[in-house]
Amino acid sequence: MKKILFFLVALTLVLAVSACGRGNNNGNGEGNTSGGNNVSGGNVSGGNVSGNDGNAAADSRQDLASAMAQYGIEIVDIDGEPTYRFRETQNLRVGTWNRPATERNPSIANSQWADWIRAEVLRMHNIAVEFVEIPRWEPDEAETMAALLAANTAPDVSYTFVMSNVETFAEMGGIIDLMPIVDQYVDMVPNLYSLWGMDHFTWNLNLDTGQAWAFTAPHPDSNKRNSTFIREDWLAALNLAVPTTLDEFEAVLVAFRDNAQLLLGSDADQMVPYRLTEDVGWTGDLIFSSFFPNGITDRDWYVYGFDDRRFTMPGLKEGVRLLNRWYNMDLIWRDFPLHTGGDPRGSDLIRLGFVGAFSGGWDSPFREGDGLITQMQDNIGPEANFISIPPFPNEAGNRRQFVAHGTDRHIFFPRTNQNIPASMLYLDWLSRSSTREFLMFGPEGITHERTPEGAFRTFSGDEITDDRWTWQVARNYDLLFIMGHAVFLDDMEVAGLSLGLGFPGIEPWRVMQSVTNNLNYAHLMGRARIPTPQAQVDWGSPGLNRTARGALNRAVVASVAEFDAVFDAGMNEYLAAGGQQIIDARRAAWLAVYGDVDWIPRD
Repeated sequence: MKKILFFLVALTLVLAVSACGRGNNNGNGEGNTSGGNNVSGGNVSGGNVSGNDGNAAADSRQDLASAMAQYGIEIVDIDGEPTYRFRETQNLRVGTWNRPATERNPSIANSQWADWIRAEVLRMHNIAVEFVEIPRWEPDEAETMAALLAANTAPDVSYTFVMSNVETFAEMGGIIDLMPIVDQYVDMVPNLYSLWGMDHFTWNLNLDTGQAWAFTAPHPDSNKRNSTFIREDWLAALNLAVPTTLDEFEAVLVAFRDNAQLLLGSDADQMVPYRLTEDVGWTGDLIFSSFFPNGITDRDWYVYGFDDRRFTMPGLKEGVRLLNRWYNMDLIWRDFPLHTGGDPRGSDLIRLGFVGAFSGGWDSPFREGDGLITQMQDNIGPEANFISIPPFPNEAGNRRQFVAHGTDRHIFFPRTNQNIPASMLYLDWLSRSSTREFLMFGPEGITHERTPEGAFRTFSGDEITDDRWTWQVARNYDLLFIMGHAVFLDDMEVAGLSLGLGFPGIEPWRVMQSVTNNLNYAHLMGRARIPTPQAQVDWGSPGLNRTARGALNRAVVASVAEFDAVFDAGMNEYLAAGGQQIIDARRAAWLAVYGDVDWIPRD
């Protein structure tokens, strides 16, 4: 966080002496404003979303006409549709995550996918797109973006998962208030409006100031989060039933440990009954969720739920205590704290066939780029496989997969963005049904084939002969950032069939089993429409997240006798580093908006 603030202090100095260029249309004065306080949603409709009077719709149309004249935009017929197109070519810089490079396709910005985007956007809108690669993971992502903002070189269209970063950028004056842009340009983006609805334009709207610093993209697959996967062939070899409770799961892990010689032969010393990762809050989530109180209220979920790894959630400590006990029983990978997200060692253990069970994203073992199952089968044999099991029941016997409210990445424009119409048209172009379909599946015969039912069967990497058409991430998640990582087609039946066929080398029923375990047990808490407290803007940061990670890692590997002291010390460190200020501020914010009640009224 100190690095971010350093860059952003520099940013304010740069902005104080630099022109902002045409098209910003922030409508609320220059420089710092409300500190980035946001609200999820708000009752808005049509183009009138900033507290304007009854003539706002007519004013917006007039503003749009003026902008079209200013930027030289005309409406022409392209592919049988009326299309907004610039008379003169416009330049637009677009951010995209640069995941660890693959040997066949080392740069997403230089891939065939990027070339196709550039050609199509130029053809349809006369916009020349340049991609700017940004690191995928925190804290590198935030620090890189802060540096680009400070240097006035940030991509015109940028995105992130971390809204607190956006709020920090806004507090320092680095990005544009988007609500006047929605007012003016909503009629220009019919495809985006159809995909999002007004709610995702205004998800971060501050009802007090009328400002929003980011659009929040929808996640059509928001009910799919995590799954626990277990070796099907090992269960069969030991004549064990699929575990359905934590006690049964522990018994299976013990059986894996005690039968390492039978299951792994000469590699018995490599046995990992349960693979945890350094990101304990993510890979331990389904275990932790089973310890959350069955009657947890909307108020508690709001007050303690600001950390996306749920570190301060009631009941989490007992979930960590269970992992600590398993670690001291040699049921958990001993070296998990030493290997961070970019280190392949944890995944290699799965590929080599040494892991009995693990938890992760609902599709994590199926992804071709990771190859957890397919490469394991190459190493072990076709019988080696994982199956998804349901979430573990809580103390009341209920299985819950706590999911989010259908949101994904936050899209923002830097203050140096000099062409708002081109930025909005690019988002609209991404939202077209034909664009989404192509970026998810690519050219027929090269990256996929159609089944008799019309579903898309995605080719495996071996079937794709042109390296530049291979994916860095399934369905081009990083290029198609106006929606979550989902198979989302106009024909939902085809979408469902395509989802099962979307993982080369994986039997579709295994994919759908994980989908079913997620959808059947998805549990959605009430959505609090409360402005983000300033304390969360000030204290919420990658640094606080790292503090939680370190505390969880130390607690899991502590001796059983020292667990309480180690966990409590880590929690106290987290609270002193800003966690307590955020909790107190969120508790006060709840009282200010909803009063002394525990539940949000349901519509």
